[in-house]
Amino acid sequence: MAALIFERISVIAGMLTFYLVTTALLTVRRHEPGFNWMDASAMLFALLVALVSITFGVQGLKTATGNAAGYTPLGFIFGGVALLVLLLMFYWLARVLFTQ
Repeated sequence: MAALIFERISVIAGMLTFYLVTTALLTVRRHEPGFNWMDASAMLFALLVALVSITFGVQGLKTATGNAAGYTPLGFIFGGVALLVLLLMFYWLARVLFTQ
């Protein structure tokens, strides 16, 4: 629904929510241990969300008012959350690959 209204921060929040719910489902329904293509695609999606969020925040800072539609701080917050989960996935990937 947010994509139809096209408030950029709502689209970013929806993408981050989709990522978090999908990875939670993958964690609960994991059949075999290890790293598979779904984990790799989730990491790429988290990177995409982080880049889009931080880009939105930087674009907001470059405006005359320093704030794009009042949502510039949220771009950095969502970008920070996405980078944090990406960092945690890299940590998990390192543990999976190097402990086998």
